[in-house]
Amino acid sequence: MRGTTEPGPTAARRSAQRRYFASPKGKLARIRADVRRSYPRARCTLTLEERESLLEMYDACVYCGRPFSEAHPAMVGHAIPLSRRGDHTFENVYPCCRTCLRRKKDKTMEEYIEYLDRKGTAPTRG
Repeated sequence: MRGTTEPGPTAARRSAQRRYFASPKGKLARIRADVRRSYPRARCTLTLEERESLLEMYDACVYCGRPFSEAHPAMVGHAIPLSRRGDHTFENVYPCCRTCLRRKKDKTMEEYIEYLDRKGTAPTRG
């Protein structure tokens, strides 16, 4: 029939989905689904508690040394990128800023530090 469409999710279901994905369990499910969708071979064992504790342990970017804030949020980077068959595990992640994460692209942590040294913009770690 013309003008009829498949019935979509009801407002109550959409509301329940929003609440679930706003919860810690839902956030973790979304992160894992994104990793698995993009990199199906990657091990994904990083828990939300591990991710939060990692971001709490560091108060500044591991590359540029700038402190994290609302304007300079903490992100999770991978020492061995997922595109190079790295895993989404606690041993392979570290906190960095969005700017450094974008500049790093698919370099390993060591390659990116060498790149910064060559450019003369090595961070002031200490």
